[in-house]
Amino acid sequence: MKTFKRGFTLIEILMVMSIIGILISYGMFKHTYFVKLQNRVDYKFCNNSILNIINNSKEYCRENKITGLLKFNKHNGTIVLSCSDIPIYRYSIPNNFKFTYINASDNIILIDNLGFTTSACTIKYLDRMEVEHVLSLCVGTAHVQIK
Repeated sequence: MKTFKRGFTLIEILMVMSIIGILISYGMFKHTYFVKLQNRVDYKFCNNSILNIINNSKEYCRENKITGLLKFNKHNGTIVLSCSDIPIYRYSIPNNFKFTYINASDNIILIDNLGFTTSACTIKYLDRMEVEHVLSLCVGTAHVQIK
């Protein structure tokens, strides 16, 4: 009478476990790489977006010959240009990014009707990897620098 083999041998179980382990480690490596890549893209986009809102705000004030206020809200991570208490432009930094330091008085940058800022400002924020990024705004010029 024939007997049928039931179950798996130890070698078969070890082979399946090693293949699963290899696949999981490869997936974790790819996931970590993707998270770092996404963070790098987001902080570069954030730098450019902050530069754009500052430069667009200066241009808006110059073209319309009005003064404006760039307001930085550290709690919800937004930058808003408002002229006569009317919001014109708005930018929100990406999720899990946070402003850490803005050395403008009351977190507000004043832009005059010629499109110049009245005071220098340094803006610092942390990305998802807790790396600090710094942007500097020079007085009376249209120059904003990423450090």
